[in-house]
Amino acid sequence: MAQFVIGSLPVAWWAGCVVSAIRAFRFLGYWPSYGQPDPKDLPQTFWSNGEPIEIGVSILIVALLGVVPVLILMRRAKPLLWIPMGLAGLVLLWTIGFVLLSADPWGVVEWIVD
Repeated sequence: MAQFVIGSLPVAWWAGCVVSAIRAFRFLGYWPSYGQPDPKDLPQTFWSNGEPIEIGVSILIVALLGVVPVLILMRRAKPLLWIPMGLAGLVLLWTIGFVLLSADPWGVVEWIVD
């Protein structure tokens, strides 16, 4: 059932980027965008103070998208369906993750990878 945990990683990474952008918004007073400011221009304390928050949100996303479906699946589905449903969940979660990363709704990925 590790498929769900692996499948939730792109969404968790995107959520970590969103948390970084929200923290930058609170620090700067405006929403960060490509090159305004460059992420490496922010003080080192900005990044070191926020790492626990970003990691915590990412772990929460992995837990919600990776562990909860496994618990539901193992209680409700027959053991023969666990692997096919796990693979379907992997494909679905990776697709959602790549759509989020590609569409970049608020420009956070573009700002982070700048």
